[in-house]
Amino acid sequence: MKENIFCGYTIGTDAFDAIGRICAPLGRRVLIIGGETALSKSLNELKPALNGQFDIIDTVIYGKECYSRRMHELCDDYKDSGVDFVIGVGGGKAIDTAKGTAFLLDCPVVTVPTIASTCAAS
Repeated sequence: MKENIFCGYTIGTDAFDAIGRICAPLGRRVLIIGGETALSKSLNELKPALNGQFDIIDTVIYGKECYSRRMHELCDDYKDSGVDFVIGVGGGKAIDTAKGTAFLLDCPVVTVPTIASTCAAS
């Protein structure tokens, strides 16, 4: 397993402005995993914040529940794609799915929690 890296933290209405700085040390190729609603509301800001500096391999809806089976499916689907890091977008289940998938892919995860009540950022 790769060494854990903490690159930064940001919060607020301009949080997407810091994505490039925070993610730069993690690599160039990113897989985005999130909830359907969270992705529909955030991709208009997230994709432009990543484009140019990062290659988005794919954007995937995690499903409705956080299952180990889904994490393994995602790992199998993307293990040969050269993923450098995963971005998880949404609430706890979406971000937990992203975290588990990143673990299986042996790469870092960046969390973009969209629900204030979730502990997804920890």
